[in-house]
Amino acid sequence: RKRVHMLLLFKDMQVAGKIRHKLVKYGSDSLDISGRPSLTLKVAELIDIVKQDFEEAMVMYAHVLHPWFGAMGTKNNFESIYDVCEILPDAVETGMSAVVKMVKGIGEMGRMEVVSFSDAHSPGNIGREVTEFRGSPSWRSIRDGIIAKQTDTVEQPSPMGRYHYSGH
Repeated sequence: RKRVHMLLLFKDMQVAGKIRHKLVKYGSDSLDISGRPSLTLKVAELIDIVKQDFEEAMVMYAHVLHPWFGAMGTKNNFESIYDVCEILPDAVETGMSAVVKMVKGIGEMGRMEVVSFSDAHSPGNIGREVTEFRGSPSWRSIRDGIIAKQTDTVEQPSPMGRYHYSGH
């Protein structure tokens, strides 16, 4: 089994609740207590569940090059993003140890928008990585910016990341 961290974005808490209701059968009680619940399903199944009924949600690979849990991390030994899943998610997230140029240089990942966010489970680090969106601060601007590949990132130097030298 290979573990891949995914990032889900929702328009609002109502959409998050509806998707949670659909996903609960694939996880344990961790959906109620963790910001990083474990689900037992394939990436393609997750993308299908989230995208089939919800225009107000997006799916991304989280910290895509993280050695242990990134879709293209060294411990997963995938040769291609299509080995992970035949369906491309909406975007890939760099994480602190990688930068946009690095990620876009890996074959087919250049086809997806690359964003960068802080890990919300590390409150002291919120804001260390930022994705900039054009337009009004709204769900529509965020969604459209990612789909149209019209975002920019502000990132810390990647060698500051914990896994830059060991995993990337």
